[in-house]
Amino acid sequence: GVKVDPLFPVLENPEVDKLVFAFGEDLRLLHYLGCFPKGLSDLKTATSLLNYPPASLTNLLDEILDVQLGQSAQNSNWFKRPLTENQAEYAADDVRYLQALKVRVMKEARQRGIEAWVEEENAYLDTLSYADVANNEMYRTKDKLGQSEFDWFVLKRLFEFREKLAQKVNRPSYQIFHKDFLTELAKDSSAIRKWNSVKGIHRAVNNSEVRSQLQAELDAAVRDAKAQNKSKSELAIPKPSPEETRRRRAEKAEMERVKQQVFAPLKKKLIADYGENAATFMLSNRVIMDIIGGDKSLLRNYKRELLEKYAGELGLDVEQYL
Repeated sequence: GVKVDPLFPVLENPEVDKLVFAFGEDLRLLHYLGCFPKGLSDLKTATSLLNYPPASLTNLLDEILDVQLGQSAQNSNWFKRPLTENQAEYAADDVRYLQALKVRVMKEARQRGIEAWVEEENAYLDTLSYADVANNEMYRTKDKLGQSEFDWFVLKRLFEFREKLAQKVNRPSYQIFHKDFLTELAKDSSAIRKWNSVKGIHRAVNNSEVRSQLQAELDAAVRDAKAQNKSKSELAIPKPSPEETRRRRAEKAEMERVKQQVFAPLKKKLIADYGENAATFMLSNRVIMDIIGGDKSLLRNYKRELLEKYAGELGLDVEQYL
């Protein structure tokens, strides 16, 4: 495989400015590999704060710099090595204009008085850590919903087996087997007979050897589930009691009330002053609900100051939320 760790010292050096664009998924992957980049300047953040619509780098280069990039290699096979000359040129185009884009974007940010906002958002990237989140999660809580204790025990083992296969063939786990196939297997082990007709099995693992390995893992998981007396009737996530259901509904209703009566007017002010795209970036529905729920990790200082100013103008009490 390609050795990427020689790049880590440069990526982790805060004195070296790294120009990036929509770097979230790349950051998760690097953290997973043990590299924690510093000194990042994410131009996607800057363009969002400047109210540019959500767009690809290609479209923004066209709009801001009048640079047209070809897209002939965009949907090609990027797993195959070596890359073609066309792919290498396409990849180079993804970075060769970033410096010019930064100059133009930061000039506009200074003119609009929001340069400090961009810098605060970029500084926040240095504080993130996805080391324990492996983007990488083999399964999510929602995968557990509706599963019996028994089926969930088996399904977790199948997810773990899929992850090992994914690492072995260097592919994302979701490309190995579709989650729906594994879910069906956990409920009915005889479904493995459908192997030859199942869609979505990656060609790197679509062979009799892997099928036999999956069968063995499935059989072992079922045996272990039985040995541990996992229930086929009890849910892995028990249904809430009537009292808990009422409490959750009341809590949800209260959060919705606060969203509509407090944060909707604040966002309307943001839209009027900075535009809808910038307002959505600063105060998305997710940010609003997290703030109302008590999580202020997405609330930068500049956002807090803006919301306090607008709240004063509107006569809204936001002290408990900010």
